[in-house]
Parts: sequence; structure tokens; C-alpha cells
Amino acid sequence: MQSTRYSFLAAAALGLALATTSPAQEAPAPSAPPPEAPAPAAPAVEPTPVPATEPPVAATEPPAATVTAPTADPAAPGQPEVTVTQHGDWEVGCLNGTPQCELQQVAIDETDNPVVLVRIVRLPPGADALALAVFNTPLGTLLPTGLGFQVDAAQTAALPFEWCVQEGCIVRLGLREPDIAAMKRGRQVNLTVNSIADPATPVKLTLSLTGFTAGYDSLPVPPPPAALTPPPVPAAPPAD
Repeated sequence: MQSTRYSFLAAAALGLALATTSPAQEAPAPSAPPPEAPAPAAPAVEPTPVPATEPPVAATEPPAATVTAPTADPAAPGQPEVTVTQHGDWEVGCLNGTPQCELQQVAIDETDNPVVLVRIVRLPPGADALALAVFNTPLGTLLPTGLGFQVDAAQTAALPFEWCVQEGCIVRLGLREPDIAAMKRGRQVNLTVNSIADPATPVKLTLSLTGFTAGYDSLPVPPPPAALTPPPVPAAPPAD
């Protein structure tokens, strides 16, 4: 998986699916149908407060650097360009000429191998959450165990997988205000996945939160979806 891969159409579809559903708070969300059908969002994570003796330490965020890179082969005609801005360990990619932006990073295992692509997009006002996090794990992931999600030493949540495509298996998480606040003050997100090759041994991954605050705050809030206009009612034919 490449950290410079931005899938704006997929992100927009996932955001719309979340905005039009009400995610569960206590029970895990049921498996969703294929990506073209809306699916319920995954449960929000309730972060456990850090004890008073161990106050959270905000990560130092270096200045952002901006570059412009094509989304695909530069020789291919009609390919849009993406402006990529670095915020610490996170990248923000924005499709040039549009408000479509996403925050992303690749979670690495204990030997620094990239494993899970994490993408975050802001949701429009009125949605059930402030943002949507999408986790893309490799094919061969053991699905019943879910994806373990933990901010620092908070309680771990098991997020259910929803579907798999050629690029991997998908988990979605609606991020509400407490979740965003926990990630802004946190140091890292701990993720765990299980492989079908070794089901008994979880793969432990880390997602740095250095630069998350600046990266998240730079994401534009999309406008609310336009209201659907009902078709005009045809006039009754004149009476004879």
C-alpha cells in the first residue's frame, strides 16, 4: 500500500453512507452489503481518561511541507493532480480545484513494515459524526476477530470488518468529538489485526499521532448535501 494513494470517490461515497445512517453506540455494527449500498457506521470509541499521574503529552508537530503530485501516471491524459501537505507523520491530500481532502497515514508493524492504510475525511454538518476513519487491511486478514483500535492506554475497541475488495478489507469508524479530542492529545493509536496464516498471533501496529492535530484541522468541512427537489406535479388536463 502506498501512502500517496488517495481515493476521493471512495471516500466521498463512504462519507455519504455514514451521513445517512445512525451508527450503533453499544453493539457492534452488522456486516454491510457491497460498497455501493450504504452501511451502518462502526461504533464510536469511548477513550479512557489518562490517570492524573500520567498527563497526556502533546506531540511536537513540525511545520507542514506542501508538494504537488499526480494521482497516477503523469503521462496519462486527464488525470487530476493532488496537492499533498505533510503534517508530522500524516499527509493531507487535496484534489486540486475541489474541496475534497483526506488525511492519511500507513500503520506499521513492529519491524516497520507498512500494513494498514488509514484515511480520514471530514463529514458535512448534520452527519452522525464529525469525521470518518477508513482502515484498509491486506487480503488474508482474519475477519471474525475484527480490528483492534486503542488510543494510547485507553480501552481497546474491536471494530468489525464490513467488506473486502481487490485492494483489501475495509473497516469504518465514525469519529465524534470525544474521539477527535483523544487523538489530538494522544501519542499513538495501537491497532491489531489477525492473519489467516497465523490466527493465534495478533499483528501489532502503531499509528503515530504526531501532526494529527494540524492535519485534521486543515481538512475543509464539506458542505451539507443539497436537498432533493421533488419532481413537479403534472397539471391536471382541462375539463371538457
